[in-house]
Amino acid sequence: MAIYESDSLTEQSIYGSSRLGIQIASSPQGYRSLGGKRYELSNHLGNVLTVVSDNIHQSSDSTWAEVINLTDYYPFGLAMEGRGYQDSLSYRYGFNGHEKDDEIKGSGNHISFNDYGYDPRTGRRWRTDPAFKEYPSISPYAGFGNNPLVFIDPDGKRLYFVGGAGNDADGWNYITRFKNIFTSKGIEGFTRINASGGKVNDMAFTASYKNFSHVGQHLVKTDKGLEVQLKRRDHKQIAKAVNDIMADLAANPLKEGEQLNLAGYSYGSVLQANVALRLADKGIKVDNLVLIGSPISDKSELYNALTTNKNIGKVIREDIQGDKLSNPQTSQDFKDGIEQSAPKMVGGMGDAAPHFDLARPGAAADKKIGELGDKLKKEGVK
Repeated sequence: MAIYESDSLTEQSIYGSSRLGIQIASSPQGYRSLGGKRYELSNHLGNVLTVVSDNIHQSSDSTWAEVINLTDYYPFGLAMEGRGYQDSLSYRYGFNGHEKDDEIKGSGNHISFNDYGYDPRTGRRWRTDPAFKEYPSISPYAGFGNNPLVFIDPDGKRLYFVGGAGNDADGWNYITRFKNIFTSKGIEGFTRINASGGKVNDMAFTASYKNFSHVGQHLVKTDKGLEVQLKRRDHKQIAKAVNDIMADLAANPLKEGEQLNLAGYSYGSVLQANVALRLADKGIKVDNLVLIGSPISDKSELYNALTTNKNIGKVIREDIQGDKLSNPQTSQDFKDGIEQSAPKMVGGMGDAAPHFDLARPGAAADKKIGELGDKLKKEGVK
C-alpha cells in the first residue's frame, strides 16, 4: 500500500473500490501540492491505457489534465512500439492492471501477475497452472484461457453473470451496466457468460428447468466402485455455461480463500442454478448464488436442492417488487407473470413490466442495480 525510503513516504496507492492510481509525493500540512497524484484510465479488461496527474490546466474554452503515460497493447499484453508516451517518471502498472517487473527480462517483458509471472511476448506464464492436469486441452503455461480479449486475470475473485432471455439482445446494455455498477461497489471479477439459445429457446428452457434438479438416480463408476448418484437434467446451454466457467477457472485458478460466485437475471438465474449444481457435483465450491428476478419458486425441489447442497454457500434472492415472475408459488403464478411481461400488443405491460426494473435503460434501473450491489456486499459477496 505504501513505499518508504529512509523513513520517508515516497509512494502510496490511491484506492476506491479498487486501485485508482498512486501518490508519489505528499503535501506539507495545510497545503495541497498538485502533480503528485497519478490516476489510471483503464479499459474493460483493466489495462491501464492512460495515466494523468491531478495537475489540471484550463483555458477559456477547455480543461485538460497533464498526461503522464500512454500505452497501447497487443492482445496478450506487449506494449506497442511507437504507440506510447512516458514522462520522466515510469508508471509501474499496466496490462490487466498488474505490476511490471523490468528487472527480470527487460523493460515491459515481464508482468508480476501476483505469484506466477507472465511474459507478454509469448502470452505464457513462467510457472505452470496448479490445476493444469484437470484441463488437458489448455497448455499448462497458458494465460487467459488463450483468449485475452474476453478473459482477464483478476486477483481470484470471480462473479460469473448470465443475463435474461436473449442475453441482452434488445440493446439495453444492462449486463455491462451491472458489471460497471457492481465493480464500483467492490464486487470484482465480473465475467459475462453467454449461454443463450435465443429468446424463444431461453424462455422454453426457463419453463422446463425452473422446478426440478434431477430426473432420478443412476449408477456411476467412481474410484470407490459403483455409486448411486442423482442424474442431472442435460441441456446444451447448461453444458456450455459449465464448460466456459471451467475453462476460465483453468486459466485463472482461484487462490485459497477467494470466492467463486454465480449470478443470473430471470432465465439466467435458472441456468445458473443448474450450473451451480453441476459444479457442486464436481466438488467445486460455489460461495454465493445470486438469483435476480428468478422464476424459481422457493417451494420447488430445485430451490431445496440448492439450499441444502454442501458445496453451495449462500443462495441470495433478489425478488422484484410487483413482478409476478419473481418467486412464483404456483404454475398459475408463473403463467400470470408471463402474461404481465408480454408485449403490449398482446395485452401485457411490455417494457414497463416490473420484471425489467433492473434491466431497462435509465437512472431508476441503475439505482436498483446499485442497491442490489450494496445488499450483496452486506451478504459478504466480494
